[in-house]
Amino acid sequence: MSMHRDITLTILSKLEKILSSRTACSMVKVPDTSMSYNLIVRARLGQDQDEKTLIIKVSYDVNTVTKDEIIDIVAISRITSAIPMLVGVKEGNEKMREDVAYRKMGVIAMSVNAFKRIVEGKQIRLVKDRGIIKARIRGEELRRRREQLGLSLGDVAEMLKVSRKTVYEYERGTFEASERTARLLMQYFGEDIIEEVSLEPKIETCQKYLEHRKVSRELIQEKFAIEPREAYRLEHTHGKVAIACNDDERYMIIPRRRYDDKVDRIVNILDVKPIINGE
Repeated sequence: MSMHRDITLTILSKLEKILSSRTACSMVKVPDTSMSYNLIVRARLGQDQDEKTLIIKVSYDVNTVTKDEIIDIVAISRITSAIPMLVGVKEGNEKMREDVAYRKMGVIAMSVNAFKRIVEGKQIRLVKDRGIIKARIRGEELRRRREQLGLSLGDVAEMLKVSRKTVYEYERGTFEASERTARLLMQYFGEDIIEEVSLEPKIETCQKYLEHRKVSRELIQEKFAIEPREAYRLEHTHGKVAIACNDDERYMIIPRRRYDDKVDRIVNILDVKPIINGE
């Protein structure tokens, strides 16, 4: 456990260094490896300096992050509109690549170097999901550039070593490309012919698990005199329940014994109102 914590601290230090150059950056480190998050960040990221809030779980091997931990950060993201993310070094037996995003239960995982790329505004266009690296093609743009170059579907099929029908489906947006094909498309038509990987979680992937975490709206209303739109039980965070009433009213129920200055900073970054409960 001590080694696990040391690795977590090392990765956190690297992320902190990467983020330290960003303007108006607020962050809270949570080195406790039993928690579902280890870093809460609000910062202006990328070349456009868009402000984003991130909930990051750190693990040397991202495959060891548990289902409950992922559901925790997804539930918080549902309430706060923050982006849940895993950052690590390995995925199973393989070292994570800086040009690939990895999807775990709908949540994006990435290496420290990939995180650095995202912070600096460089895009990741390949995603590994269920063991396969693939990419989404900007189909209409592919058709436009192909026609601009005077190429037929057959010409592009020959260039990519795929069938004419496959190129047709690429242009319709119904087929994703393998890594090999994606690299050829970027070589022939430009890097931006491949869509950048969205950091937003695919909620539908873990929707059934979120359903099991739902807290009765009647119970929340009765006990705390607020009318929730949705509420989720949290397993391994400082809070016990995350609640959304509307876009301006979001809460987290936190046991009194857990509330301290660090938690106060966390709820501030997440832009939720704390409800202190119990002894």
